[in-house]
Amino acid sequence: MKNSDVIDKSVVTIDTYPSVTFKVRGKMERSGITIPMIMRCWVVFYEDKIVFLQSMGIDNAEFKALEQLYFLITNSVIFPDQYK
Repeated sequence: MKNSDVIDKSVVTIDTYPSVTFKVRGKMERSGITIPMIMRCWVVFYEDKIVFLQSMGIDNAEFKALEQLYFLITNSVIFPDQYK
């Protein structure tokens, strides 16, 4: 993405692991057409690994409507190895 801006960021917990979430808005060019894009990411610090969850789409009402679904999907993530 070009001309991107971080429009939201926070520290959160995914399952029981510290995580960072951020939202980025920018533009992407394809075949000479500029498309406004938006992306929501979660970075989970899982023991000695980093797990990256990402949702991305055109910056329109559809993305805003689906954003709650992205939160629900992310909230359902479980790392079963921690229970062994």
